[in-house]
Amino acid sequence: MTLKEVSSYLNLSIYQTRLVLKEALIQKVGINNSREIIYDTDLINNLQDILEKRYKENCLNKYTSKELIRLGCTGYDRNILKSKPTEPFDRYKTFTGASYFYDKVEVNAYLASKKCDSKLLSISQIMELVGFKTHQQLQKALNDCNIKEVKKGYSSFKYYKKSDIKPFIDLVKKRYLFNKANRLSTQQVQELGFKKNGRIVLQKFKAEPIDRINEYADAGGIAFYDKTEVERKLKSRKLLTHTICEKDAKEHLGYKNTEKFKKVIQEYGITLTSNGKYEINYYDKSSIDYLKNIIDKNYEHNLETKITSGQIKALGYSRKLIRKLTPIHTRPIDNVYKFASAVIFYDKEQFLNLKKQYSDRAEINNVLTEYYTSKQLMELLNIPNNVERYMAKFRVFPIKIPPSRQNYWHKGEIDDFVKKRNDLYNYYDSNYYLISDVEYLLGFNISKFYSICSDFNIPIIAEELPIEVKFNKFTKSHLGFPKDKIDNIVAEINDKQRQSTTNHQTNNVLESSNDTQHNSNITSEIKSSLQVLGHLDDEKIVQILEEIANYSMPSINDKIKTIISEKDLIIQLDYSKKQFDENKEHFRILKLEYGNINYYVLKDCSNLLKKLYEEQNNLLSLNYTHVEAIAKVPITVLNKNKAKFQIPPHLRFGRLKKLKHVYSKKVIDNYLNSLKVSSLIEQYKNELEYNTLPDKIFLKTVKELDLYFQNLVKNTEIAWHNFVSKKLLSSNGNIKTIKKLFVRFIKITELLQSTLIAKEIMDMTSNEINFVFLNNKVPSTYKEVLYGFFNHLLLRFSNCKYLVSELNNPYVEKNERLANSKHNKQIYSTNEFLTLLDYVKDIQRHKDNALSEYKTKPMCETKGNYESIWLYVMLHLNNGWRSTDFIEKIPRIPLSIPVLDYKSFENYNLTLEESTKIIWELTSNLMNVYHNKNGKKAFFFISEDMIVPVANAIVLCELKAQLIHSKRNNLIDLGNSNELTTSMHDKFFKNFPIKEFKFKSLMANSTFITFVDSILKQKTNRNPLEITKFIRNHDSLDTTNRYVHISEEHLNKISKQLFDKGYFGYTYDYLKQIVIGESQNYSIENNEKNLLATVFGDIYKIENFSMELNAIEEQKKPLYEFVKRLSEEQQREVLDLINMNQLPAKESFWQCILGDCLYLDRKCNSCPFAIPHFYVLTKTVYNLNNLIPKLEQIKNIPYKGERVRLANLLYKNLSLISAAKKQFGENVLSSFLGKDYSDFLNNIRSLDSINENLTIGGT
Repeated sequence: MTLKEVSSYLNLSIYQTRLVLKEALIQKVGINNSREIIYDTDLINNLQDILEKRYKENCLNKYTSKELIRLGCTGYDRNILKSKPTEPFDRYKTFTGASYFYDKVEVNAYLASKKCDSKLLSISQIMELVGFKTHQQLQKALNDCNIKEVKKGYSSFKYYKKSDIKPFIDLVKKRYLFNKANRLSTQQVQELGFKKNGRIVLQKFKAEPIDRINEYADAGGIAFYDKTEVERKLKSRKLLTHTICEKDAKEHLGYKNTEKFKKVIQEYGITLTSNGKYEINYYDKSSIDYLKNIIDKNYEHNLETKITSGQIKALGYSRKLIRKLTPIHTRPIDNVYKFASAVIFYDKEQFLNLKKQYSDRAEINNVLTEYYTSKQLMELLNIPNNVERYMAKFRVFPIKIPPSRQNYWHKGEIDDFVKKRNDLYNYYDSNYYLISDVEYLLGFNISKFYSICSDFNIPIIAEELPIEVKFNKFTKSHLGFPKDKIDNIVAEINDKQRQSTTNHQTNNVLESSNDTQHNSNITSEIKSSLQVLGHLDDEKIVQILEEIANYSMPSINDKIKTIISEKDLIIQLDYSKKQFDENKEHFRILKLEYGNINYYVLKDCSNLLKKLYEEQNNLLSLNYTHVEAIAKVPITVLNKNKAKFQIPPHLRFGRLKKLKHVYSKKVIDNYLNSLKVSSLIEQYKNELEYNTLPDKIFLKTVKELDLYFQNLVKNTEIAWHNFVSKKLLSSNGNIKTIKKLFVRFIKITELLQSTLIAKEIMDMTSNEINFVFLNNKVPSTYKEVLYGFFNHLLLRFSNCKYLVSELNNPYVEKNERLANSKHNKQIYSTNEFLTLLDYVKDIQRHKDNALSEYKTKPMCETKGNYESIWLYVMLHLNNGWRSTDFIEKIPRIPLSIPVLDYKSFENYNLTLEESTKIIWELTSNLMNVYHNKNGKKAFFFISEDMIVPVANAIVLCELKAQLIHSKRNNLIDLGNSNELTTSMHDKFFKNFPIKEFKFKSLMANSTFITFVDSILKQKTNRNPLEITKFIRNHDSLDTTNRYVHISEEHLNKISKQLFDKGYFGYTYDYLKQIVIGESQNYSIENNEKNLLATVFGDIYKIENFSMELNAIEEQKKPLYEFVKRLSEEQQREVLDLINMNQLPAKESFWQCILGDCLYLDRKCNSCPFAIPHFYVLTKTVYNLNNLIPKLEQIKNIPYKGERVRLANLLYKNLSLISAAKKQFGENVLSSFLGKDYSDFLNNIRSLDSINENLTIGGT
């Protein structure tokens, strides 16, 4: 089909057709005779099926913007409802022009909730009742008035009680009418003619959220002004028109300096007319205008007759001319406009007369262009001073040009002199040696040179250098040696020395060689004296000596060209002297010594430099410098041992001169790549939520991660991609299942890509497949997928060399494992459970292991975090949650301990108090968590013995998240797979005392629930179904059919580990004190009196609490009598039952000592027999937030009984808060309250008229 035919067939425009084909990855198959692109008809038919399927889904599940309007949705409604942009596959048939979709279920739920005649109002309905411009402004106003939203339906919708909104609307309207009648906005005040300076004197009121409706909607931070005050100011406008404030007067007169302005005001006797608010001074405007006329006339006069030094300099004249002018000091009246900062004036007429004496300035400039000044000449000749004396030696003299006193030098004469001087310098530089040059050539000082020349009767010719060349190189030199004569002298000296030495050595050797037949010892002496010849025979030695005798020495210039001094070599290497001395032994270059100076062969040094630069370049090609590395990864990552290593000392030059370490590119790039891989997988996982084609996302991910197979195994790659696409498209699982499958397929793709190099799977034997893919090291979930893939290949390819019957079947292994587990080991034994408890509570072991992993783990290894495994295992021992709930629901929390990173935590030991705060901080963040599977509320517990270990693991997990800059909100990080893999398990349980122990989430859950059930039956002889239901919140009460008898020896230990003790309050502490003997310091009088004094007495100055305390004591009497009537065994049983949640009260999260409530008309927070749990705080804070606004208006309540009821309710809730603070700490309470605890107390203390209504004894 051509493109036009496809467009017509799909009923799309050409442009849309191209987009859809591109999105579907459909490529052209050829070009017809009309040069039109042809597409595969089967693929187009498949595409139409997909589009039709997508269209039907959208019709069923989506609304467009037009449809929303037809349904009656307003603009406010559409802002609240979430929209998603359409994709090319969505723009089909009636959705061709749709840009956004709205979820139909969400819209219908919203419209239903909007239309239903309930007691709730949505935010858009409230918007229609009041004149707020945006729902954000309305939200701020509602929050400001402490009106709380009510959760209903979809969490994205906000609802409020009609009973709360009605008084709110009345308040808004009253406030609006009040503002309309009594206030003016900033814009209105501006329109009345009040400028910014004029508004300063007006009292202003900040526009609060509730004020911003109708015409005040855009008030923002702009203030209101009192209408009466503004009218009063308007009445005095006539007076104000005749005055001017100090700031405006200063600007009006042209002053910048306030002091000079005040001096002029004082000088002319202008007095203040008034001293306004904020100490702003006002002056009579007519007086200021009169003064302005005087100042302006004076200014014009100064412009005509005066000039400043700045103006003179701007004309190009020097200070010498200015010094000849008579200075005139300015007066305050002069310092305006251009002369605002002037201190001295000069008479303009005097300046013009002096200027004439210099004649025409242009003519002077023309004359000066033909001369050098002395300063210019010194720079030209490179002479530091006394240029006149220097030039006099050459009979060159300056001239003077009146009226200037300085010397000028004629340019033509000077230029000729400079040319001759430079030519002479170049001649001496090319043809003469200095003394230092001669010493350098010879390798010894000049005195020795004179001595040698004297010994050989060689005359030395030295010439005195002319004065013209004594600059640069010759500045401090007096003698020069002609180069040609010195070269000849040095050659002559060398010839004579060589001839003398050679003759002497040759004679000795020849004489010795004649005697070698008689005395072989002589030859050995020659070899020992000439060690370099020691390996040669005697005839060869004689031959070499003869060649030496006939050898002609090269000229001194040739010699200089072949060597380099040690000092120059060090400069070339960019080394320090110390660095060179440390490394020179490894350089293997020939050293020559002349006197005290070391020389090296230039060719060797060039090769050395080349070799060093090659080594350094190789080093830099494999590593990053510190600056390059920190630009790529955080400094904490660079400190890992495997990332950096020392630079070899001989390579510390050039770019590496001041560096000690480099960082491996491979390790850093692998680390960055691992982050990129994790980030991409996470990105595409999220994309699956709004994309109905997961197979396309899979292929896109494969492309991004470059997971393509080798060319030799392309058939396997195509088959694998088809297999994955089929599995993803046919999956009926929810989005979490799809995500898990997606990650699993990506991981298996990585495995296949890295394993298959040159052999297709179809060409592999059964044994090869078992060995490579179906072994114990491959996770069982991967093996199940691969096993299905191998079956898929057999159906597609007839030439497969393996047989399915010979492959290791992972499903058989799984069934055997499940069967074995079902019949033999559904739960852990008591011994295994206790051993596991002891193992995970070993804080030092696991803390050290986590820190050790941090120090030694390669940067690229970001998965399988030890600290997350530790926390994951421990949470299973106190909670019946599922694995995914632990991973997805446990949030990160801010740390309240003085620890910044792993290093500072290494030597830091958490106290019990710090650990408890951390646990309750986490618990307070888990108050509204629900199980994934059944949507029921989840309850979180940590037993007393597990508090410190769990707190340590929490700290380590949070520090790790901060270290890797994690964007996840989850505390537990088990990598992208979100499950405990085999490698993670084996790493954590490596040293577990019981060999072949396997930790499994489901088995741990079953063990936990079974032990809770068994202990309750054994200790209380009661039905434990309610607590086991509470632990995991099952719909069914049939939670377990197992029973394990636990010995008395282990009973108390396991009980202590399994049961939460989140109970608090006076009654609970009193019972513990009676049973266990714990001293709680809980005398009624002291504690209740402290609470009254803290919360009420300090504010209301209550002097005597005797009546209130008597009331409290009367309330507690039944509790004392009941507990005292119980035997010690009964008292202990009651405490155990409470700790095991077996005495539930009539209200949630309360326990009752009586068991069956005797006071049905009394609330639990008013009953002395009731014991609150930590979870009660949520409701307590909610009650206080609703109660405080009513107490703020307590004076306006006409009924005494209602005022007493509210005051007593406040006391009861505060009593709970006070007890909770003592048990859990201020930080935990602050997180519940949504504000700092001290701020909350101050808010309570600001309430009026509470003490006179407080009776405490009321119900």
